[in-house]
Amino acid sequence: MNLTIKTLILMVVMSFMAVPVVSADSGGAKLFKKKCKMCHAVDKKKSGPSIMMMSQDADQLRSVITDGGKKKMMKAYGSKFSADEIDELVAYIRSKQSDDDDDDRDRKKKDKKKHDKKKHDKDHDDDDDDDRKHDKDDHDDD
Repeated sequence: MNLTIKTLILMVVMSFMAVPVVSADSGGAKLFKKKCKMCHAVDKKKSGPSIMMMSQDADQLRSVITDGGKKKMMKAYGSKFSADEIDELVAYIRSKQSDDDDDDRDRKKKDKKKHDKKKHDKDHDDDDDDDRKHDKDDHDDD
């Protein structure tokens, strides 16, 4: 195949993979600030995951916004938002995800895993302390 045709095909394919550029005053940005910001932040966890921790798959984002999140922690907005509003919101989320480079996103995910592991380990250490106290109390009865 001719190099020009290969280049043209590659450019067309890549244009479909590109993350849309979204301005701060776009419909998606306004909708996020009005309806999502109370539970989600760009780079830190609130009651819901940060944008950086969300899926980057547009179809999955659209599905969660429309039908609700895992264990219904997030309610469904399919009946409240139009399809265009959901698409704008997905575009905004994906644009914010692309603002962060891959290395920084990976670092944040690793930091979250470390934090979760420390919390898990602390919870188990507390259980061990309770067990030791219980064992001591059993021996004191003798």
